[in-house]
Amino acid sequence: MKRGGTGGGWELAVKTYDYQGSAAAATGFSSLEAGVDGEQVLTEGNFADPDQWDAMGPSVEFGDGRLNITTGFNDIFTNKISSSKSHQAAWGRFVFAIRFASALGEVVLSVGPRELAYLNILTLNLDFDNQIIRMLHNTVAGARTDSLTSIPLLAGMPYRAVFEAADGRFEISLAHPLVWNGPVGSGIRYANIVEVDGFLTVVVGTRPRVLDPYGSIQEPPVLPGQASEMRSWKQERNERIESWLGLCLPEQHEVWIGRTGQGGRFRWPFSSPLTTTIVGKGIGEDEGEFIFPLSMARGLDGRFVVLDAGNSRIQVFDAEGNYVTQFGREGSGPGEFNFGTVGELVGSIAVDDEGFVYVADVGNGRIQKFAP
Repeated sequence: MKRGGTGGGWELAVKTYDYQGSAAAATGFSSLEAGVDGEQVLTEGNFADPDQWDAMGPSVEFGDGRLNITTGFNDIFTNKISSSKSHQAAWGRFVFAIRFASALGEVVLSVGPRELAYLNILTLNLDFDNQIIRMLHNTVAGARTDSLTSIPLLAGMPYRAVFEAADGRFEISLAHPLVWNGPVGSGIRYANIVEVDGFLTVVVGTRPRVLDPYGSIQEPPVLPGQASEMRSWKQERNERIESWLGLCLPEQHEVWIGRTGQGGRFRWPFSSPLTTTIVGKGIGEDEGEFIFPLSMARGLDGRFVVLDAGNSRIQVFDAEGNYVTQFGREGSGPGEFNFGTVGELVGSIAVDDEGFVYVADVGNGRIQKFAP
């Protein structure tokens, strides 16, 4: 192992324990990335094979479950004397992010300076057996521990822990999967998930759920029919950036759009007719009418394209939901579609950053691309 100079550095220690407290291989670490003083010193890579890691800056060393990153200069941390005459280690800027999954026992992740390490250590302890998460900050003045029980620790599920320090402050965060154990009912054909301003929106059949950034789950009113697709987008209006949601309700032959909020504030837009815009004119074959609209997407000009599966066509609407034009018909030639029969209709539509429209013409086994 080599060191990148005589200066200090940061060390990430990884330990696992089983029920009896002995070392165990009950935890699998999938990847790790690191940055020091704004420089990405370790790209995301295979944790199990350090030879595959891409060390682009300071020296990176791995051994005995410990990762050492040495910067090659002396000012990553400084040893200061405060007014109380106690030693205090000032954090440099760094980020460690690690992904892992555990079957049982405990996972202990610690970060701190390689030298004078007793002065400032951050530790994240995940006790899968007792369902407790402990965050420890150890300094020369003592230790502070916070415990959390609101985040479930599930065997075999992926987690991502992030240690971050900058400007004398530090933060530990833990990202985990959303687990929903509630009943979903029978006859579920569709499920959707999108992220809007940090809020995770899930619709399974007719039941929407919204998970906020703090882990709380909201339960908006049940939809009148199953949502085959849900899309989110942002648009600027009156010099403000607004967030929007769109839903396809094929059994109601309707497409809904609504503003979720602005400035990071979220609200479910479909709780009231006053905040819901219905695109189209209802069921039928005329302009602006639908038979099982399965998919929708928003174009660069604010228009909406809707996959009108039962009519084997694509319809275009303006930002206010008014009909503009349409193209396509049933068939297998260029510009023709086969989305199946009623009860077994399938298809999807998307618009790229240049405005090209892509249609999954499933019955014909192809994707068709159309110019803006």
